[in-house]
Amino acid sequence: TILLIQYMPAPRGGIFWFTGISVYTLSFGFSLLALLLAIRFTDTGKLRYIVCCTLLLIYIGGSGYPEFVLSAMIIFFHGVYSVFMKKTPSRTLLLRGERAYSPKRGYLLLIPLALECISFLFSAMSPGNAKRSGSEGLTPGAERLVNTVTGSLYKGLTDPVTYIKSAPLIIIFVILVVVFTAETWNMEEHKGDVSFRRPYIVLPVLYLVYSFTYAPEIYAGDDVSSGFSGGVYDTYYFTFMICLTIAAVYMTCFVKTVFHKSSFLSFTEKMPDIRVPLFLISMIFCLVLSGRLFDNTVDYTCIKFAASGGLSDFEAQMRERIAILEDENIRDAVVPEMNDSQGPFMHMPLLSDPTAFTNKVTAEFYGKDSVIAVPREEFNK
Repeated sequence: TILLIQYMPAPRGGIFWFTGISVYTLSFGFSLLALLLAIRFTDTGKLRYIVCCTLLLIYIGGSGYPEFVLSAMIIFFHGVYSVFMKKTPSRTLLLRGERAYSPKRGYLLLIPLALECISFLFSAMSPGNAKRSGSEGLTPGAERLVNTVTGSLYKGLTDPVTYIKSAPLIIIFVILVVVFTAETWNMEEHKGDVSFRRPYIVLPVLYLVYSFTYAPEIYAGDDVSSGFSGGVYDTYYFTFMICLTIAAVYMTCFVKTVFHKSSFLSFTEKMPDIRVPLFLISMIFCLVLSGRLFDNTVDYTCIKFAASGGLSDFEAQMRERIAILEDENIRDAVVPEMNDSQGPFMHMPLLSDPTAFTNKVTAEFYGKDSVIAVPREEFNK
């Protein structure tokens, strides 16, 4: 969680903007929760799980496009696994006395997926989104689809390098995940719960899930008139970290499963506890790269913004603007433009055009006939 929040590429869109939180950050969490509910449904057959999963997917279908692709893919792949690959119930569920496992439950996941797709179509065809998507809208073409697939796969290979360069702590995180999994996962205790003998399937699926979250952006290309929200790029990073964690855990368990009788693994299990030396190595790593580790964190950005006086300046500008907008004697409000040095905060600027969306909704909210913003030099005259 610390890595997800501290190193998110666009904290403005992911934390400090209500729309970004509800459309991207919250929807990403709902995607993972929907997968958990789908797993519980296929394992137990209890309808409450698929009902809750359906409600979440309907919400996701009407929110961020990357989250729609992410949730649809993970639910689809889980359905395929439930129908064709998982043949027995988990040992944990048998001990709890749950009802017998049925592969047919995987087919029922098509219902929430269909409803999510309908929700997505309503969202995509809404006037605002249709206008932003350009004149071609949702009309597919062979070249466009091929470019979307190849572009997504390419981004899935190149962007992780950027993430690791900007957040080297990811390397330590992976090492910790591998060590913790190797020390705590007992093959005999979890025998029958899940198979760790198919990395040739799991790793490509994780890569596809991560890569195709880029598909909506690449498909739209330059047709999106107002650009992409920062929350989109947060979703890419979140998905990468989740897939990376799953891959690290899976491969660690795979190695223990395949080589559990080898002399090498027996030797490593008898080695002294390596957590203390690993902790020391991690501390040295953090000290050596301290500048790169903390300069781009959310906490450091917030502290620097407050210490530099930017926060007090932002507050003064907002108070000035609100005083004008709340003045009942002013019908056509004219406010000074705000500077763009807002640190982590997300604020949609008012423009000189009174018909611009932000201007119109601001005027409606404060009960004004119109609202415009002008340069401060002009405002002071």
